[in-house]
Amino acid sequence: MKKAFICHSSHDKEYARALASRLTRSKVKFDEISFEAGVDFRKAIADGLDSSSLFVFLASKRSLESAWCRFELDEAEFRRMDGGIEGQLVLIIDTAVSLEDLPVWLRRSKAIIQTKAAQASREIQQSLVSMLPLTDRKPLVGREKELSDFSARFVPGNRLAPHFIVGRGLSGVGRRSVLERAFMDTLDLRLGPYFQVDNATTTEDLYLFLLDEMAETGRQEDLNRQLHAFRQLEDGEKTTELSGLLAALCDSPAAPCLIDEGGLLDHRGAYAKEWRDLFSSFLEMRSDRYLAVLHTRRPTSWTPHEEEFFELRVDPLDDGFTRLLLTQLMRRAGVVHDAHKLEELAEYVDGYPPAAIYATQHAKQYGLDVLLADKQDLSAFKAKQFRRFFSELDLTSVQWNILTYLGNERGLPFGPLSVALDIEDETLAVAIKGLIDFSLIQVRADIYSISAPARQSLYQVRDFPKQNFYQKVAERLDKAFWRDEENAPSLAVIDATLHASTLSGRRDIASPAQAFLRSSTIHRTANESYHRAEYEQALEYSLRGQEWKGSGQDSRDRELREIAYKSLVRLKRWPEAEEMLKKIEDAGDRHFYFLDGFGSRIRGNLTDALASFKAARDTGDTRIAVYREIAFCSFGLGDLAAALTACEAALARENQSQNLFLLDLLVKINFALGDTAAAEAALSRLEAADAAERFIHHRRATYYLHIDDFDRALDAANDAVNVGHAKFEAYAQRAGILIEAGRFIEAAQAIDETSTRFPRDRNDVLIGLRCKNLTRQGQWREAMQVWRQLESKNKPVHQGLKRAILVLKAKDYSVALFERQSAIREAESILEELEALSGGSFVEAAMQDDNDSPSD
Repeated sequence: MKKAFICHSSHDKEYARALASRLTRSKVKFDEISFEAGVDFRKAIADGLDSSSLFVFLASKRSLESAWCRFELDEAEFRRMDGGIEGQLVLIIDTAVSLEDLPVWLRRSKAIIQTKAAQASREIQQSLVSMLPLTDRKPLVGREKELSDFSARFVPGNRLAPHFIVGRGLSGVGRRSVLERAFMDTLDLRLGPYFQVDNATTTEDLYLFLLDEMAETGRQEDLNRQLHAFRQLEDGEKTTELSGLLAALCDSPAAPCLIDEGGLLDHRGAYAKEWRDLFSSFLEMRSDRYLAVLHTRRPTSWTPHEEEFFELRVDPLDDGFTRLLLTQLMRRAGVVHDAHKLEELAEYVDGYPPAAIYATQHAKQYGLDVLLADKQDLSAFKAKQFRRFFSELDLTSVQWNILTYLGNERGLPFGPLSVALDIEDETLAVAIKGLIDFSLIQVRADIYSISAPARQSLYQVRDFPKQNFYQKVAERLDKAFWRDEENAPSLAVIDATLHASTLSGRRDIASPAQAFLRSSTIHRTANESYHRAEYEQALEYSLRGQEWKGSGQDSRDRELREIAYKSLVRLKRWPEAEEMLKKIEDAGDRHFYFLDGFGSRIRGNLTDALASFKAARDTGDTRIAVYREIAFCSFGLGDLAAALTACEAALARENQSQNLFLLDLLVKINFALGDTAAAEAALSRLEAADAAERFIHHRRATYYLHIDDFDRALDAANDAVNVGHAKFEAYAQRAGILIEAGRFIEAAQAIDETSTRFPRDRNDVLIGLRCKNLTRQGQWREAMQVWRQLESKNKPVHQGLKRAILVLKAKDYSVALFERQSAIREAESILEELEALSGGSFVEAAMQDDNDSPSD
């Protein structure tokens, strides 16, 4: 890993320290972190220069007068002539210094005036990247048309040159790489810095980001005061302040780039008001400044300055350029290949660069012939799914630790990442290099983050970190970065500290970072807590987020209300849930019908749930979750034909062919239809897609149970429980199989274990299993007592259990005749209702474990 040597005066120590903290030990030689106490200073300088590739001189009147700086300059010049130093960079941090003041040998080096450490660190990082061997850089092929279209738009003529540039295309297709090259080639501007905008991001987050970029140095107190002052401004004043800071950043010079991750556009595709106002204010300055935005979809409307808007669409590569990209990647990786094999592989890569990169890594590890023979991997590449690639990687525990942490973060510099994970620099450097080689980690402006395709697949093969993990991360970051009040941490460290503190389960953040808590932090924590099934915490943060002053646009409040409602439903706090649903309806939330259906489904009222989901579909809610729920409810109600139609239609939608929930449901539907061949085919599709084995063992157990092979069913159920991230369904199914196998004592123990592991999950399912276990043993009196504890007694599965109990009662001659006759009549009535519900054919699913439901 190439390093930069920082030559500076002790009077400029504060600037140098801020610079070194951003670059971290892995990238820089700086006396405070690189020179050991007690070692001869001259020798330490010589050793530092010998291990550096880039010499960076912080030019000021003080450094030009410093004897130690003159010594370092002389030593660097000698090593440059001897071939030891590959490059040099002059950062003029004192505007009183001119080019003529520099040593003669440095006057032809790259010299820029840069008084801001954040931007200076990017210049150093870029210089280090430019020194990398060509094979360490990702090739950019097949983008001549896009680059030509970009440059043509800036040719002087009748039209005003654009100043708002949109790069549009699939995440990972190369939008950023194309725009970076276009800006440099056409405008001689470096694209960046980058700012991610998700559905929780506010303009307050952008303000802190701009302060972090523009500040020369700063104290925690000063940064806190600036944030407080910004919060006191009116909306229009905030817009003016932000556009002014953006303009100042552009003058540095730079071309700031916003990456839309669902926060810039509303559901209609128009820019949300706070962002639209900001862009308009920026463009009204009418100067030679440029702002870039990366989108996956085209904005339908944006600002009044249409003449200054330019969209560059970046599509997947065509077949010829895909083959060219594969040729370059294979050659660099040392993979033996030929034109015929690459032509076959290109069909599956489908013009998507990440698929080409991952396919090359797979071929390097196993051989190209093995890759081409494995049609499951190839089909996954074509579908832009990389679960199987992930599961087959031979990564170290350190590398998995890095990935699982970064997968839930926005990115961190090397130093804070080392602190957060408590990994030595050298160990971390080796691990990250391997992850970069696999294209799982990307680094831009010294921020390490997980690549977009990898992020989509990571938590399908690994679990989210737990609360105690985040507690340790928060403690390490607090100790390393928040004890020195004189130096404010970077925004990346601020956000990482807040994120870890909130996900640790703490009610209060016991750190100076508390002062920088923002509505976006609360929003993200609420969302993440819900998806971790930490519903109490999700509810708390979603309610706090709604109370936050100036939380921003309506969409954020809408999403927080939805999280609060779903959390209340999961916690079965029904009166509060109904009150929240009424607020959602009154606010005109377009997801109202879906949420209403979700509540009904959790309550066990599938008829009302299905009606609500269909209403959601009919009023324009086209999310895949709507179609999945329609299929699930139809199946639960015994309408197998409708369930099959809805499930197959959902799987046929774009990028859904490997949707695990839908494939799993497809298997169940075909089993219920008695179509064993179709069920086996669906099972094969599920196995191919389920690299993490989240569903396949569970559903394979269902298959063996279907053909009465109890031993193999139980083996598969045990595999499902032991995969490492088993859910409630796996444990409940194992208990159900033990019941079917007549192993009633073991079944009771399995039910108790499930109840202990999942004390808050689906109590009715556990009651149903206990009831079924007693019924199968002929203990109808005990079974009826348990059945009465059910909350949703009218569900078909529970009515089926009651019918089984009544049938046993009717056969018990110790019961009075009139009671047995009454039991027979009630059992027949239940059967008629169930058959009517299922279209005239009673579905045995009514007596099976009701322990599967879709994710939300």
